Amino acid sequence: MMKIRQAALLLFVAFWGACGGPPAPGDSGYPYNVEGAYSGTLGVDGQGFAVEASIITEGRGIVSGVFRVNQPVEIVGVIDGTLLGDQLEIMIDYRNNPMTGCDGTVGGTATVSEGGGVLTGSMMITDCTDQLSGDLRLTRGS
Repeated sequence: MMKIRQAALLLFVAFWGACGGPPAPGDSGYPYNVEGAYSGTLGVDGQGFAVEASIITEGRGIVSGVFRVNQPVEIVGVIDGTLLGDQLEIMIDYRNNPMTGCDGTVGGTATVSEGGGVLTGSMMITDCTDQLSGDLRLTRGS
């Protein structure tokens, strides 16, 4: 009788562990994880800046990476963010914008396409004391 109870308990634990629910942000199989090399544009006041990003989604939806403006000037920033559902709350801190000599931030919310291949969203750019609005579009592997 004891062996039957142990076998039933073992079977229950194995079944329960296998049915732990859908994957969460950062878990393998989560449909909106952002990971890899992205390129695209950051549009600010009618001017398009060519940008690249290297991004990874870690456990609990923590997003990190490196962001680089390539044209018309080069600026490198550090990405911090949080992924919840298909929404990526993102903050990019950069140092020494060659156009202004100032440090700054780019922040906002991007919508992530299923599969994580495209990020689009409105951003707020703070540079020196100026605040500008912009639009970000990044595509993985392009």
